[in-house]
Amino acid sequence: MTTTGARALTGTADLPAVLAGLVTSAHETADRAALVMADGRRLTNAALLERVQHAAAGFSALGIGRGARTVVLTPPAPDFMVVMFALLACGAVPVLIDPGIGPRRVRAALPAVAPVAFVGSRRAHVARRLLGLAPTARHLVLTEGDRPSRSVTGSGVVSLDDVERAGRNTGTGWRPQADAYDAALLFTSGSTGAPKAAVYRHPHFAAQLAALRTTYDLRPGEVTVATFPPFALFGPALGQTTVLPTMDFTRPASADPTHLRAVVADHRADLLFASPALLASLAHHGRPLPSLRLVLSAGAPVPTHVVAAIDALLPDGAAVSTPYGMTEALPVSAIAGDELRAAAGLHDPPRGVCVGRPVPGTAVTVVGVDDAPLATIDDAAALPDGQVGELVVAGPQVTESYVDRPDATARAKTTWDGRTAHRTGDLAWRDAQGRLWFCGRTVHRVRTDRGPLDPLPVEQLVLDHPHVWRAALVGVPDGAVQRPVLVVQHTADATSLLRRWSPEGRARRRALVADLRARLDAHPHGAAVSDVLLRSRMPVDARHNAKIGYEQLARWVVARERRRPAWVGRRAFGGGAT
Repeated sequence: MTTTGARALTGTADLPAVLAGLVTSAHETADRAALVMADGRRLTNAALLERVQHAAAGFSALGIGRGARTVVLTPPAPDFMVVMFALLACGAVPVLIDPGIGPRRVRAALPAVAPVAFVGSRRAHVARRLLGLAPTARHLVLTEGDRPSRSVTGSGVVSLDDVERAGRNTGTGWRPQADAYDAALLFTSGSTGAPKAAVYRHPHFAAQLAALRTTYDLRPGEVTVATFPPFALFGPALGQTTVLPTMDFTRPASADPTHLRAVVADHRADLLFASPALLASLAHHGRPLPSLRLVLSAGAPVPTHVVAAIDALLPDGAAVSTPYGMTEALPVSAIAGDELRAAAGLHDPPRGVCVGRPVPGTAVTVVGVDDAPLATIDDAAALPDGQVGELVVAGPQVTESYVDRPDATARAKTTWDGRTAHRTGDLAWRDAQGRLWFCGRTVHRVRTDRGPLDPLPVEQLVLDHPHVWRAALVGVPDGAVQRPVLVVQHTADATSLLRRWSPEGRARRRALVADLRARLDAHPHGAAVSDVLLRSRMPVDARHNAKIGYEQLARWVVARERRRPAWVGRRAFGGGAT
């Protein structure tokens, strides 16, 4: 890769795909908005490219150059997009970690990547000082138009405005990382352990862009409302306008559906990207979404009734699609429209959630569940179609390693025909049509005295009950095995009917448990459940407010049975309780 002068940036042949898309958008549709905020702020493609050029040059002049790991903790807004593209352009390595996982986990995770720079809002810098985040960072940059204040942000902090100002007159240019080197580090959500930093190289981003473009026919000029900020970064690279609503992005379940619908309508959005929890809120709101042609939802399985409800709000020809994947490999597969609805009722009893066929260029296999590392896929016991095991994926979008976690890398990666493959840790099976069915996480499989019990097929037995919102099958230690207990979150509408302190409420709770018990007993794997417990809230992840904290619930069940205090708080899972 040769150095490209910022002022002479006209060609895209030598640029990574994500930056080439940004430059192309700026040259071909300069005045079109790249980013629109619900509060009225907007950034055109040309203005975004100009700021990125200045910031990239300014970062380089400051010493944030090739290979410089840089923590980015700034709210989804124009500065976030400028910083991310500028870091990629100057060859620095942006480090993204979800602040919603909680300050304790952020502080514990960041030392693994040894960042040399920290770019954040005033609030992020205050947290950095108070909590000792990223003590190795030598370069400190303040975003959001704030001015550094020694008493608030500490000394040695410069503003992004100053960085861009310094970059306007420098001759330093773009020096993106070559394909073989780290381009970005993306922390996992840590839903089954400590968050890990997955290493992304530019070919991974290029593969993601290609998969999104071809799988969903994403077109330049379309408008996307994104409630998951990292997805917004693909907008300029795809030639699309991204609209960010006003919401707490760390708690998508709390987003106002009235506002979200208004944002979609006001901007005549073509696409909406939302978590299952937010889709449920929109479905409950029940107002039409006439401009959308595609609704994407990821992070956890979308309940069938939510898919049906959203479908009813969309115009003819529009579809709900649920891409499946994980931080280390995204996307893996996709399913949409009629096939998604038909698959929901295909099996009685249920056998998991259909997550569709692999996207082009992706190879998948299902192997026996085994915690030991696999040097090659040939060392694993490949399972036939129809049998549940661990899903393994290979493809150009699959990352190869985690930073400073050789044990986790050895456990999660293997070799398949000379390529690195990712062991997803997901329980899945493949049907005769080549579709994948998700059945839960391998670590959440309950090991009973009668054999393993997969979570999702058991939970699905009760999910269509009108008073049930979520369910989680957890294993309670019982000697050498586990005893399966089903924890059920009732709907918010049922809360007033199920109050413990009223005799009528307690009677209704007993009736509800008996009803659920009957549904479970109608099927062999449901009959294995020893107890059904009700909760009004469940711990969920911060990123999507959708992944359930099984480990916390298991501890709650154990404590409850021992008549000890049991607390499942908002931060117990690094996220919220909804």
